Amino acid sequence: MRKVLLTALFSFLFACRTPDPAPEPVSDPDKTPAPEVAATPRPDPLRMIPLLDQCPRDSTPCKPINDMDQALRAMPRQERFALLKQLLDHSTAPVQSYALTRLYPHRHRTDLLPRLEQLMSASTDAAVLKMAAILLLLQDTGQAATAFCRHFGNLPREVKQSMIWALRMNYAHLPLPFLESLKEDPVPLVRAAALEIEAVHLTDLEALSECIRQLRPEAGSCALAIARTSNARAREVMETLAAHFEDLTRTQKRLVRIPPELATAVELLHGQKRMDKAAATELLVRLLGNRRLEDEIRAQAALSLGVVGGRDALPVLSRHRKDSRKKVGYAARRAMYFLEREPE
Repeated sequence: MRKVLLTALFSFLFACRTPDPAPEPVSDPDKTPAPEVAATPRPDPLRMIPLLDQCPRDSTPCKPINDMDQALRAMPRQERFALLKQLLDHSTAPVQSYALTRLYPHRHRTDLLPRLEQLMSASTDAAVLKMAAILLLLQDTGQAATAFCRHFGNLPREVKQSMIWALRMNYAHLPLPFLESLKEDPVPLVRAAALEIEAVHLTDLEALSECIRQLRPEAGSCALAIARTSNARAREVMETLAAHFEDLTRTQKRLVRIPPELATAVELLHGQKRMDKAAATELLVRLLGNRRLEDEIRAQAALSLGVVGGRDALPVLSRHRKDSRKKVGYAARRAMYFLEREPE
């Protein structure tokens, strides 16, 4: 009897310690398993090329361009270059312009030269000509420099004007006779750039000064060129030019014309810490107050005075806010408006 009781007790204890088996999952016949997510296919840039023609030419954001950029970024560098080079042979100018812009990181590739020359000779699109000329200029090789010099004279006026900044910054490898010939170019902005390059080489600002004194069509660009050069005499030359035109107001009966860029150049010199605030303010106040000068230079002097003089210039500007010359009065009021909006 005792054995029977002990056996029953131990059986009960072991039964309590053993965990219940896990319930079997109930399968729902109506519930379908979740589909496996497929990998995103790599975008095919060849399918996007025709869509580039739909985008505006004014740098407005456009989905086809964004998609094409994303596809190019996903490609290895060599494949990307090969595709962009292939696009230069496309029949439409927007696609060619897109390819030229994206080829800037590959600008030193000499195998681009034949394609660039072909575009310079065959294309009539301003954007294509501009980018092809800039890439030729930036190749910095003798062969590319020769090609650039050969094609530059045939470029349209608007193309020359839009790319002149690149020429001013990358001319060291160009032949000297070509740089000399730029002084006879029919585009005033190009002639001013040639004088600026000469001033940098000769450390002499006389040619730029003479350009302003004679009031050539490029006189305004010459004034800005003086402010851009690192010549230590830039301030002295600017003050001498202002005095020269002030002397003319005493002898001429007509209003004296000065390129308004002269006042802008004074503002630039002050911003570069090459002309102190007192000297720049005094010169601009003289230009603004001289009623024998044309309205354009006086109006620009008012705007530049607001930048240079700050709130200290408010009393002077206030005296001219109702100037009888509408353009001058408007410029003075506009300069005061911007100054009064600035925090104290």
